[in-house]
Amino acid sequence: KKAGAAASADAGGVRLDSGEHVAADAVLWATGSTGHPLLRASSLSLTDDGVARTDAGLRSVDDGRVFVAGDAAAVTGHEGLRRVGVHAVKQGSVLRENLGQALAALARGDDPAQIALRPFRPYPIVPLLVSTGGPDAWWTAGPIAIRSGLALRVKHAVDRRWIDRYREGASYQRHWDDRHASGPSIRS
Repeated sequence: KKAGAAASADAGGVRLDSGEHVAADAVLWATGSTGHPLLRASSLSLTDDGVARTDAGLRSVDDGRVFVAGDAAAVTGHEGLRRVGVHAVKQGSVLRENLGQALAALARGDDPAQIALRPFRPYPIVPLLVSTGGPDAWWTAGPIAIRSGLALRVKHAVDRRWIDRYREGASYQRHWDDRHASGPSIRS
């Protein structure tokens, strides 16, 4: 039943913007992904859902000194790409390299909008691991989906490995890759 947009939810269901209350035993409120208000306040070109338009190198199509990645970016040639963490994580290394190139260009007095950048290339099939909140998880990749306890164990292992990289007290040096840094190496 669609009688209006959801305005609020309570223990008994959902209140619509029309004032009508729709009873429900449980409510799953999925809002989707939209751009941050900061993007709307900027002068950057945005999609209808408020994310910034970038070239393949994650550089704003409007300002060569601005880079945008993850859920905040609509990458030229990949505008319909699903906003999932797998893509955002893969964009991270591209963003790091391209920011380094742009900063080096600025240091030389060059225009960063004119430099060649490494393009972001998404995975052709996105693997996802989604916990069910129970003893298993869903593993999906393209049209294939498997629900199992093994998928949950794999998800927990992947999540722990990811979190361990950022755990307090972790060595900065262990995560720093100075191949892209200019100047002397940072070593202790």
